[in-house]
Amino acid sequence: LAWAHLEHAEDLSRREQSEEALQTFEKAAKLFDETKKSLQSQLGKIENMDEKQMASDMLKTTDLRHEYCAARMSLEEAKILDKQGDHHSSSEKYGSAAETFEKITQALDSEQDKKELRFISTLSRAWQRMTRAEAEASPALYVEASQLFEEAKEFSPNERAKMLALGHSRFCRALEAGTKFADTRDTTMHTAAIKHLESAAN
Repeated sequence: LAWAHLEHAEDLSRREQSEEALQTFEKAAKLFDETKKSLQSQLGKIENMDEKQMASDMLKTTDLRHEYCAARMSLEEAKILDKQGDHHSSSEKYGSAAETFEKITQALDSEQDKKELRFISTLSRAWQRMTRAEAEASPALYVEASQLFEEAKEFSPNERAKMLALGHSRFCRALEAGTKFADTRDTTMHTAAIKHLESAAN
């Protein structure tokens, strides 16, 4: 049931239904917590060593999935805050999510799982910089966000994700140039902003 809620929450997130996704990730987290308590209560009663090892492995998995749900909740909260125009709080939530994803990555054994978590943690760091850049109108932070989106591209699970990361990177470059143009009225910055926007759209 916890897994079913988690998959449904991820689907809601993909469809940009952040409020519903947030609530469903929260339900999944509670169910993983209940699963952990149930396993712990039965662990001492298991005599078969293989079954005991399986239960111990499941305990570790439920812990990690609970943490994953908490990180995904922070991500959805960050998206909601960003849409509301609270870029500072959004940036903090993205940072919190990134820290949790990075912590989970260190505990994983599978290289494929690690790669997937590095993708989402790097994206979270990029969004953290991007929302902070919006809050502070900082060209330097837009550059950092662009570089992180470029880095995330290397961990992309598929071509579509790779192109989205690349598009975000170029969009950040456009925002950097646009912010510089707003500050300086340097027409070369205006031209650069248009060029990066066109590149992002492609």
